[in-house]
Amino acid sequence: MSDSPTIRLPTLPTEVILQIFQEDCYNDADLANLALVSRRFLSTVQTTLYQSNYICSYHRRHLSENPPNDDGEESPQDLYYDQSVVSYLRTLEENPRLASLVRLIKFDHDVVESTDGMFNSAKPSPSLLIQELLQHATNLNELILEEDFLDMAPTDIWSNFKQDGDKIKTLSVFAILQRGEVRAIVETFPSLTTLAVSGFQIDRPRRRRRFRLPLSPVLAHLENLSVVGAQQEGLHIPFIGPSLRSLHINVLTAAGLDFSRCPGLKHLEMDYRSGFEEDRGDFDNEPGEFWKCIQSCPNFETLSIIGPERLDNDEVREDWGYVNKGLFERAITAGVSIHLPKLRKIVFRGGVFLEQIALCLELDIKPQLIEVELIIFHCFLRKSDVPIRKALLKAARTLCEAKGIKLTAIVNGTVTM
Repeated sequence: MSDSPTIRLPTLPTEVILQIFQEDCYNDADLANLALVSRRFLSTVQTTLYQSNYICSYHRRHLSENPPNDDGEESPQDLYYDQSVVSYLRTLEENPRLASLVRLIKFDHDVVESTDGMFNSAKPSPSLLIQELLQHATNLNELILEEDFLDMAPTDIWSNFKQDGDKIKTLSVFAILQRGEVRAIVETFPSLTTLAVSGFQIDRPRRRRRFRLPLSPVLAHLENLSVVGAQQEGLHIPFIGPSLRSLHINVLTAAGLDFSRCPGLKHLEMDYRSGFEEDRGDFDNEPGEFWKCIQSCPNFETLSIIGPERLDNDEVREDWGYVNKGLFERAITAGVSIHLPKLRKIVFRGGVFLEQIALCLELDIKPQLIEVELIIFHCFLRKSDVPIRKALLKAARTLCEAKGIKLTAIVNGTVTM
């Protein structure tokens, strides 16, 4: 028998119960049953559900008696959304307390085959429903817009968000944005601090790959920008201004960016994992050009390079080696001196070559780099990879110690000494 006191769930503070209910082990059905226990649990469950991500899913109805046309395309159909969306909206209208809990809404779309009974076709219209959701969710600050939703939406869809768009601080748009959409985002969400997009299709492709930041448009309060997809020739990166602090971009795109418009940039993530099939031209420019560009950011502190998950593919190793050459070898050979007074850490995430770490340590960074961090995930985690991983970490630690640089290694979320 244990002598420790028994703590009953109803005696716990509401804040603790809320954290318990927010664990992934509880699904909606579990929470519905817990809501029946007491009024206190009901209130806590409501808080849990309404503060979580709400998915507003539209449908384009596909009926078996309405097959694709001769070109293989589906015949146009009206837009629908299921009845639960309307019920959710009515709940927000009738209960301001619950409406005030909503923080994030995701707009999605899919094609389903069903009957009219599952849908509500025009009460309210899809455009009006968007406006009413934003109006009643008084503390809403984040939106997620899926590509399929934008594809089926009318061209003026952004106008439906405009009335309450200034309260949105975080926006994720998983689509390639055209010039008009870029300007619409700036006009609709002027208070954005965090933005994630798949990419931009701003200009026609030009002969040489070159990335420049246009003079407009700019989001005045934007601090974090993530361009998660592959870039193509002739693409620019809009939105960037003096307020930007963190940028996540494809590794090839980053090599050709002009950072002069974002002097406050502190953290840059260059992602190898998408778009490497594109032209490599920017790595063939003047040696050390990337490092010369980044020196226009006097507050620059951390550079993260996100590599492939595994390195056991010859093509992956060749491409990754090409990145090493463009970022490190040619700058070292040319004797490029890198003056970044606040740069203290370079982070390697994913698959890592020992050669890559050694080259990084050979860069002439002034003042001296203080820390190298390795974050290893997925790769090197099989049982057969353990000796390889241990050898890599041991050799990397020896290299860093010889240079007086701290090495931090994180394997699958655990700091490894």
